[in-house]
Amino acid sequence: MPVLEVRDVTKTFLLEKSKINVLEDVSFSVDKDEFICLVGPSGCGKSTLLRIIAGLEKADSGETLFHGQPQNHDDFPTLRFVALENRPRKRGDTA
Repeated sequence: MPVLEVRDVTKTFLLEKSKINVLEDVSFSVDKDEFICLVGPSGCGKSTLLRIIAGLEKADSGETLFHGQPQNHDDFPTLRFVALENRPRKRGDTA
């Protein structure tokens, strides 16, 4: 089971009566011990996607799953705690 799944995420912003599609049907998964990188030009939606994954922003459609469980905005403090508890520790690291 993937640690993180992003399924068909779409996000649109309204700018001066115009709709701008920032993300359109974005899907990917990240398995344990896998490393990914989001790359693209300024304004292409990298930060928006990260904010959606973190639960700070709501997608217009699609979903994000953490260990198979759908995320919602109310879960953000819990997800942050889980991420901190599962991060690799460095020697002398107390937090």
